[in-house]
Amino acid sequence: MIFDINDNITLWREQDPIKVATGKSPSGDPGENRNLDLFGFQKECIAIKEQWFDVIPLGELFHLRNKVDGYYRVVYVQINMENGEYYIGKANRPNWSEIKRHQGSGLKFKSKFKKNTEKFAHYFIAAFDTAEETEQLEATLVDAELLADQRRFLSIPLFNPLT
Repeated sequence: MIFDINDNITLWREQDPIKVATGKSPSGDPGENRNLDLFGFQKECIAIKEQWFDVIPLGELFHLRNKVDGYYRVVYVQINMENGEYYIGKANRPNWSEIKRHQGSGLKFKSKFKKNTEKFAHYFIAAFDTAEETEQLEATLVDAELLADQRRFLSIPLFNPLT
């Protein structure tokens, strides 16, 4: 199922979450995919400006710690599923607990998130070995077009490798 969140973000899920929750599959048979979905193994992809990323499940992300220095380096998207507002950010943290609870650092985003926590979905879209790689992907995604989008809460990237 494809869900257009807004003009810049599209979400694809292997199955319709409403049908998963109610136990009704398209064929009428819940099957093993429904059971996997109930335990959080539903395949998801997200597109930002038509560039697709596999959503990295937390269980998989846990094992993507850098083996040299122990850091987790990720790029993520947080989306208010009610109104399509979103935040794209990066995190470079040494502890798993910090990655799990990390929220965007933009002041505008923090204010909205605090008031509407339950409406936001958090998607990890990439994991890297270096902070430079997270900065490059964030800068590629957060370009002038995205900065002009009124639904976004973004901090301006440190640098843009395309300029």
